[in-house]
Amino acid sequence: MGSWRAAKAGLPFRFRAAVLKKCGEWAWHTQLLGMRCWQNAVPCWLCNGMMHMRCCSLAASWRQHRCNHRASMASVMRGEQFLSRVMSIPGFAVEYVVPGWMHTVCLGVLQYLCGNVKSQLLYTVHGTWKNSTQACSILLNLLAMVAKGLGLECTPCSS
Repeated sequence: MGSWRAAKAGLPFRFRAAVLKKCGEWAWHTQLLGMRCWQNAVPCWLCNGMMHMRCCSLAASWRQHRCNHRASMASVMRGEQFLSRVMSIPGFAVEYVVPGWMHTVCLGVLQYLCGNVKSQLLYTVHGTWKNSTQACSILLNLLAMVAKGLGLECTPCSS
């Protein structure tokens, strides 16, 4: 193409560099790197969590089975995913691939997280879904106290 960048392609850098993190969209990771996607039985390449799992406690079963580079390469060897050329970067490991916050949130993870947090808080103050008015009042008062303690403005909620 005659561009400056094309002339530099394939030449060594004039400085030392390292890949520390590869952040991006989930679909991009799936297409380029062969990472698991939402359509897989186990959608996350970071853990063995599945969509039906709702427990986010420290004792959650998916936390016990974190995926690492070795497990990912074993998956490649079993033919469960392809081996991307990105993996040939010296020292590159699956642990460096992280989902981008914006793209993860857009896929609905934040809605699940907020729903789980709300459920946990509701049950913590002994609320139920059928009778949640008193529990929600307690939670709103708690949020108001936290906001005040942090020096933040607490906007009033309509009843």
